Amino acid sequence: MTGTIGGVWDMVLSRDMRLEDTLYCIGASILGALYDSKQDSGATVESLAQHVMTEHGITSQQFFLGMDWLYLLGAIKMDEGVVVACSSSAC
Repeated sequence: MTGTIGGVWDMVLSRDMRLEDTLYCIGASILGALYDSKQDSGATVESLAQHVMTEHGITSQQFFLGMDWLYLLGAIKMDEGVVVACSSSAC
């Protein structure tokens, strides 16, 4: 694949980049931080971003791409600036 679509696909899962830079790993880092927060009500976008970017050394662009990825997959939902992880029975 070439062009923009190929570039997006490479970001999802690629053999040519560090595993830590793929959306799978970035998404896992975000979900891990949500589960570790131990708050049933979720975490604010700001606190979650600060934690994940500091702990995992990712950029804000990578963080928000990861958030978009998780939202599209139905793994998270947003409500008034609060991010909540979805389980199979919620969301």
